[in-house]
Amino acid sequence: MKQRIEVIGGNGLIGTSIKNVSKNIEIRDWGINPDSYGFFDLMDENSWGPILSSNPKKVILLSWPGLPNYNQDFHILENLIMSKKFLKMLCKTKVKKIVSAGTCYEYGLSEGEQFEDSVLKPVTKYGLAKNWLRTYLEIEANRNKINWCWVRIFYPYSENSKKPTLYSALMQAIKNNEKTFKIGSGKQIRDFIHVEDAAKQIIELTTNNNAKGIYNCGSGEPMTISTFVESIIKSNNSNINVVLNHYKDRDFEPFACWANMKKYNDLLRLSEGIKFNNI
Repeated sequence: MKQRIEVIGGNGLIGTSIKNVSKNIEIRDWGINPDSYGFFDLMDENSWGPILSSNPKKVILLSWPGLPNYNQDFHILENLIMSKKFLKMLCKTKVKKIVSAGTCYEYGLSEGEQFEDSVLKPVTKYGLAKNWLRTYLEIEANRNKINWCWVRIFYPYSENSKKPTLYSALMQAIKNNEKTFKIGSGKQIRDFIHVEDAAKQIIELTTNNNAKGIYNCGSGEPMTISTFVESIIKSNNSNINVVLNHYKDRDFEPFACWANMKKYNDLLRLSEGIKFNNI
């Protein structure tokens, strides 16, 4: 029998990628699109009934409206409040595992390699709201003896992004045969991860019974924005010229931030060891 996973907010980029890369797993996506398995709107409590009464066992919670407006009040006044309400109800069902999307913005302005137990210094309302939700999930899940994972996602990119991102803007410029592409200093160091790789990590954390607690979700490979941009240009055989220092670097992000992936990689090694010993 296939494992079944309920994906709340399954219409977004990561949710769609989870459906695309899942193998031998039944994915039931809940979202606002008509083609979803079931309708779910985080802002409408009346839409929560079907998922809560469907006997969910493993749930991935991705729903978080309004991105990428990282400093708006609605992250705390709306998204956080409604997410806590939904989690409280979800924990009262017979759910066995909850995996929720966090963000590297929880680390705030902390510089360098980020560990799951690094000191958190969120400076955006998005980062604050997510961190508060993580604390709430930990309390509620532990109280109800539910296995939980919190996934701090770094900088996912995709060819299919419907929202403006560095990658999508660059790909559109290349497609339009534009002569130049403007960025900031290009010196900032980030952890870019393809969205399908992020989706695979989330699936692993959901299906692996040994996965518990907080995990980073990234490549673990620091790269300057300029290097990332140039690599995309080269891979697309483009001659577009990069114009540096056209935009001001974001002041709510650190100069350098990337994921330490040891905890996740140790989980994979443990799982492989268990499989090997059982052969």
